[in-house]
Amino acid sequence: MFLKSDFLPKPMNRIFSDLAIFELEEALDLDFKDIQPICLPNPSHPIPKLYKVYGFGRTVRREEDSRVNMQLHWYYENNLLSRFACLRFPFTVRGCGGYFVTKRPIGDLRSACKGDSGGGLSAIVSGRHRLYGVVSYAVNYCDNKTEFSSVYVNVSFNHDFICYYTGICPMGYNVYLNSKYATYPEPVAAVGFALRRQSPIAIYFILIFFYCLII
Repeated sequence: MFLKSDFLPKPMNRIFSDLAIFELEEALDLDFKDIQPICLPNPSHPIPKLYKVYGFGRTVRREEDSRVNMQLHWYYENNLLSRFACLRFPFTVRGCGGYFVTKRPIGDLRSACKGDSGGGLSAIVSGRHRLYGVVSYAVNYCDNKTEFSSVYVNVSFNHDFICYYTGICPMGYNVYLNSKYATYPEPVAAVGFALRRQSPIAIYFILIFFYCLII
């Protein structure tokens, strides 16, 4: 597993640490119905306004063992906050470029919830599903009494990291946002035993993400 060094577990890094690259020992079964391809977005293109969020987390508050909470669910999200609104949150001391923040109307029961971390924030652009974010952090899990906020790691913000270490470059092969990245790539942590420490949902979506990179 390749993990950006600034993703290593620290108090202020927890909402940035849900994106990693796995190198698999064996090829995936491309006929496996539960793993479908998804494309990476071009960071130079405008971001869409309507997204779909996936997860295996809770759907009902305080019912962790409910069978309905063990099934894949999704909902649409169209309330991405602007950069200006994002900066009002106390955890944005590192800026808002690295992630998206969403906010739902009061009383809306749909939300990312406990157990959804690692889920995808995707959108259909030009007829293709594209992965824009990864569920990382939520405030007021499953609580419909207050305005809800959830945080997603911005996949395009990590474009150069993905391009350099996988060779999959949405802007074109060996084309980087930072022209000096290929010469001075950021350091990574290579972890060989992390798979045993990851939750099933994190592994599931990391594998889906990796599948997207190799097709």
